[in-house]
Formats: sequence, C-alpha cells, structure tokens
Amino acid sequence: MKKNKIMKKTISLVLVLILILSISNMAYGSESNYNDIRILVNSGYTEGTAMALAPEERFKIAQNIVNDPSKVDIYTISMEIDNLAEIEALFSYSELELESMGADLNKVYKTKKELLKLCDNQSIMAQKINISDIQADMIRRAVEKGIENRESGKGYNKINDINASGSITTSEMSYTQVVDDQSTTQAPKYEVTIAYTWKEVYALAIFDDVIASAWGGGFNTKNINSNANYHDYTNIGDDFGSYYTCRDMTKTETPQTGIEFEFPQSVYRSGDIAPKTKNGYAQFTLYQNQFQNYDTKVVSAYGHQIISVGVSVTISDSPVSVDFSIAYDETDQKTTTLTY
Repeated sequence: MKKNKIMKKTISLVLVLILILSISNMAYGSESNYNDIRILVNSGYTEGTAMALAPEERFKIAQNIVNDPSKVDIYTISMEIDNLAEIEALFSYSELELESMGADLNKVYKTKKELLKLCDNQSIMAQKINISDIQADMIRRAVEKGIENRESGKGYNKINDINASGSITTSEMSYTQVVDDQSTTQAPKYEVTIAYTWKEVYALAIFDDVIASAWGGGFNTKNINSNANYHDYTNIGDDFGSYYTCRDMTKTETPQTGIEFEFPQSVYRSGDIAPKTKNGYAQFTLYQNQFQNYDTKVVSAYGHQIISVGVSVTISDSPVSVDFSIAYDETDQKTTTLTY
C-alpha cells in the first residue's frame, strides 16, 4: 500500500513538472513571437505582413536581421482596389462573359444574390451587416448602374463608375518582399519570402489572385512553400473576422526564370462562399553551385484579379520583369540585386 502511495506521489510530481514546463514554453513562445514581430516591423514589415508568416519563418528572418541586417533586403508597398467599381462591373456583364474571364459561376450567383438582397431591403440589411444607410446606398447605386449598363447595351466603362470616399469604397493591401542573402564564399544563395495582408474586406471574391516572381542569371530553385489564409468577414470595407482555414497555393514554375503562386480569393464552406483570403506568404530559395562574377535581379508583384477581359501573367528573365494584364490590380514591382 505504501509503495502505491509513493508511486502516486511520483506520478503527481512528474505531471506537475510537465505542466510547469509547458506553461514556461508557452510564455517563452509568446514572448519570442512578440519580439520577432517587433524586429520585423522595425525593419520594414507591416504588422499585418509580419503576422502573415508562419511563426518559424518570422523567427528565422528576425534572427537573420539581428545577425546581419545588411544581408536582408526588405521592401513593403500598399495597393488599393475600388470596391464600388467592381460591384458595378459585376452587374454590367452576363454570367457567360464573367465565366470567360475566369470567374467561378457559383460564386458569381451567390454574390449577386446577396447584393440584390441588400438593395431590396436596404435599411434592414445595412443594420444586419453593420454598415450605414449611406454606405448601403452607395452599394445600391453601383448595382443599379451595372444593371443599367447591361440592359442598355452601353457596357461597363471604368471611367464612369461610382466613386465616393470612405472605407467601403476601397480596400487596401500591404505586400512585403524580403530577399535574404545566405551566400557562402563559394556559391550564391538567396531566400525570397513574399507576404501579403488585406487591411479591409474587399467586395468581390470570384477569381484567383497571383503572386509572381522573376529572376535572371539562371538561378535554380528549392525549398518552395506557400500558404494562403482565409478568414470570416461581416461586410465590405470592414476588418476581417476569425481565422477559418488555409490552403497551399498552386505553383507554376518556369525553370531558371520565374514562378507563379495562384490561389482563390475565397473558398467554399458547406456549399456557401466561405471566408476570403486575408493574408498569406510564398517562399523559395534561389541558388547556384558557384560564383561567376555577375549581377542580376529578382522582382515580384501581387496581382488581384478584377472584372476585365484578357487575363494573363508574363514573367521574363531578360529583362527581368513581371507583367500583369489589365485584368489585375497589381502592386508595384520591387527589384533586388543578386550577385552570382
């Protein structure tokens, strides 16, 4: 009996030690995560693009910045999209026309249904999704203008779209490119990390978005990984809600030239349109086996597909560039020099 009591006490002490160690690790992890974000933000990230990275990636980049900031090139830029123009365009085209542009028809039907419901019950729906009557009226006008464009045969003209100021009319995205020089004395090696985050919910999510990068010098790639995160949302132009799920991006690579990461603007949940992508990142390593005493460049950009004809993305190694067609709202390109 005494032996059993000793064993129970021993087991209890072990459990207490495990609990203490777990709590300590959680506290350390939380503090470490906060410090990593602070280092990244102080070095050029936004808090949103820093949060878009996986914790282990944040830690790695933060440590490299601390060890030698001159080897880590960080560039952040913002892009705005016109929500009301997209709503007007949605109703200016037929479903077949939208499908030919690459739209998901099921998402088109559901999006139109929700917007028409808002127009039919403007005050009630405005209260339900927590927007003002003025904002609801701007949406209604954009919908009616689009319907008028289609019925009259005038078509959509972006110059004459519904414009107004306020959070519901535009949504802003931040985009950060990082090139971490990990070269040795014998061979060049660069780790490229690209992160994005939307500050506000955008109106339409019926297409796919693309992160594209190009480089020269015949660099090879390895360690390619990516992740797009999807969050709940309440209304256009507002903050995103809770995290829902994540998806790997679809990767298309042109060897020694460039790579494209494609991912849906929204995903499905039980047959309905699920949350939209709020943030995510793409990462890859460029390397060669030895130095050749040349310089080249690596560039990248984010393309948010909008309603327009002529969807295309072109990457080139000479000159090094990423070109999006007019069917995308795109960020400016960031160029970083690579020595090889």
